[in-house]
Amino acid sequence: MKKALNYLDVLILLLALWIFHDLDFSNLTLFDKVYIGTFGIWFVLFILRIIIVLKKRFAGKE
Repeated sequence: MKKALNYLDVLILLLALWIFHDLDFSNLTLFDKVYIGTFGIWFVLFILRIIIVLKKRFAGKE
């Protein structure tokens, strides 16, 4: 699991949550929309990386 999760990912996740906390979702600017989209893409790729690492890990044990 350590291959899938590193300190930079934790930092990105914490900063993203902090910025999401301060967003005004009723009045989003273009920058806010780009930020939300970028974070969404990063999050999907992060989940896929975890799935791939876990599949390789469990495939080696079978």
